[in-house]
Amino acid sequence: MKRFFASFLAAALCSAALAGAAAAAERETITLVDDRGVEVTFPKNPQRIVISSILPLTSVYCLYRGGVQNLVGIPAAAMSAARHSYLAKVYPDILTLECDFAKGGKVNVEEVMKLHPDVVFYRANEVAEGDMYRKAGLPAVAFSTSKHGVDTIATFAGWIERLDQIFGGGGQTNGIAEYGRETLEKLRVRTASLKPEQRPRAIVFSGFRDGQLAAAGGTIFAEFYINEGGGVNVASALNGSKTVNLEQVYAWDPEVIFINNFCPYVPEDFYANAIKGYDWSSVSAVKNRRVYKFPLGMYRWYPPAGDAPLSLLWAAKCLQPELFGDVDMAQAMKDYYRRFYGYDLSDGDVEYICAPPREAAVY
Repeated sequence: MKRFFASFLAAALCSAALAGAAAAAERETITLVDDRGVEVTFPKNPQRIVISSILPLTSVYCLYRGGVQNLVGIPAAAMSAARHSYLAKVYPDILTLECDFAKGGKVNVEEVMKLHPDVVFYRANEVAEGDMYRKAGLPAVAFSTSKHGVDTIATFAGWIERLDQIFGGGGQTNGIAEYGRETLEKLRVRTASLKPEQRPRAIVFSGFRDGQLAAAGGTIFAEFYINEGGGVNVASALNGSKTVNLEQVYAWDPEVIFINNFCPYVPEDFYANAIKGYDWSSVSAVKNRRVYKFPLGMYRWYPPAGDAPLSLLWAAKCLQPELFGDVDMAQAMKDYYRRFYGYDLSDGDVEYICAPPREAAVY
């Protein structure tokens, strides 16, 4: 009997010690300097995470962690993409997350607080938002979209490094950044010998506001896709995304038009002259049917995300179809998804990814 009680007491003490260790672990914190240069302290192994204004990070987070675990809220714009993306097929639970706290590009910090997050991830450019979190006593980590200039591959790699810092590594996105760098180098080798006249005039329409289309200038990701893909960004002189009138479009006369995933229009709208206030009939890209909508895979293909290497290759093939004539884009997508995500795309999946509905741009 004494031996029994001794064993029982030892087991009880061991259980108490383990419980104490677990409680201590819960009290542990991590401190880092984020992309705004702000020192942030929050619980180690955070159990409740909100992603607010850094939209593409939602998909990157899910791919990195292999699911939506510990994620309690995402912005409405990310939810709009998820509903129409392949990401929801892989991680359907993403559709159950809260998203009403961030609508129309605006974040309601009071609503964020109701989600009781251990930490918030937000876009470094949103300084006022970050300051509101600080004043509310919410730990918030800024992720930059411009730290690496217009390079989507480097930006994605930077986000992965930050997630490694927060979660201790072991993410499921290993190899994507390196594959992206290899893809970029291969593109540069092919396009290096192009003469100026062989580089088509191109433009990315990034949105529609105040009755006008917005063109993406030389300080954002459009510059990366067009230049690295073998074209010339006619809107390069613009800072950020600016609305442009029809006269300016005529003056540029783009030979290739890209529509990014935040613009509700699709190529057929240009071909059918269905955009109010614009007559596209004399624009070279429309006359030659060279208008392309950025695909929507695990996320929108325009900003940095898990599919970034594919986005770069796709843009290059649109700009230089002969130079990249040997590239089978559908097969490249299937190989990539199998290698990095462990999923086999069907022909139907490829078609769906490459023709996102206009609703995916609405948020």
